[in-house]
Amino acid sequence: MSGKQLFAAGSYTALGGPGIRVFAIERERLAALYDVPIDDPIWLQLSPDGRYLYAACGGEGPNEGFVAAFAPMNGDYAQGLTLLARREAHGVCPCHLCVAGGDLISANYADGSISTFPLADGVPGEMGQLIRHQGKGPHPRRQQGPHVHQVIPLGADAFQAQDLGTDRLVRYEKRQGRWEEAGAIPLPSGDGPRHVLINGQMMYLATELSSFLRMFRMEKNGLTLLQSWKLPGDAYPADNYPAALRLSPDGALLAVSCRGADGVSFFNVEPNGGLIPAGFAPSGGCWPRDIWLLNRETLLCAHQKSGDVSLLKWKNNRLNTVDALRFPAPVALAALPCKEDHHG
Repeated sequence: MSGKQLFAAGSYTALGGPGIRVFAIERERLAALYDVPIDDPIWLQLSPDGRYLYAACGGEGPNEGFVAAFAPMNGDYAQGLTLLARREAHGVCPCHLCVAGGDLISANYADGSISTFPLADGVPGEMGQLIRHQGKGPHPRRQQGPHVHQVIPLGADAFQAQDLGTDRLVRYEKRQGRWEEAGAIPLPSGDGPRHVLINGQMMYLATELSSFLRMFRMEKNGLTLLQSWKLPGDAYPADNYPAALRLSPDGALLAVSCRGADGVSFFNVEPNGGLIPAGFAPSGGCWPRDIWLLNRETLLCAHQKSGDVSLLKWKNNRLNTVDALRFPAPVALAALPCKEDHHG
């Protein structure tokens, strides 16, 4: 790890968090730069060109959420964020965002809906389309209805939604300016799909309710399940609520946060995208929600319940804390471009 790196952390303001906290990492030390007070930014997404930062805001209460778009002040994320737009999601608890088909797309967890916002030069306009999922699963509390937990782009004019409440992965395609469902893949009953990560022809899935990491090969007509691993392993209680999946910059290591076990599972990535379990280590805090691999040995971890973003070193199957920023309820991490990145 070398040079200065910038990150943004989203936090639950309802639990005392500052909103968005932007911080720098330099010489393995964390330094807070500034805060942006906005309600419950529980997912942060950089635009594909790095010019904008989007936030899904909504918390876990009954109020409708919204999405927000920011630009870096004077083109420099280290200086500040300027709010460009705030758009009502018309869905409850926006929790994830992606860009596909010229739209900003919001996964709304609580009511199982998806909102789309047309982008004009990267800035979202008013909601263009609201898609509502239907159905439920067997879990008596968590699957009483649909719960869209993530949306990811699949090429230029398609995206996939992970529905924790109905145990489905749903594909959407944009046809004549409208998003239409183009197929759904059912998962084992009670799986509770949370997040996926695509790596070439492989798709990795973390299931929140059954605590599995599942590896699929992406085929022309769907997905082929290749392998499944219990997270983080048989030595830990069943309810581990896996959350985030991240790849190292060189693509050689996959990390998965396990909230119930308060730690991180690691997998070596083979050249063809296959996975080999590489161990599990406690992360030194409570409820590791989001993580970010800076390289194969260094990661950031947002501990929601212990209230810290920690810089950790993974060595000899242990995670050791190098430094930490302490503030309430951090839940999301996003790497930001340094100004020198824009100017070469």
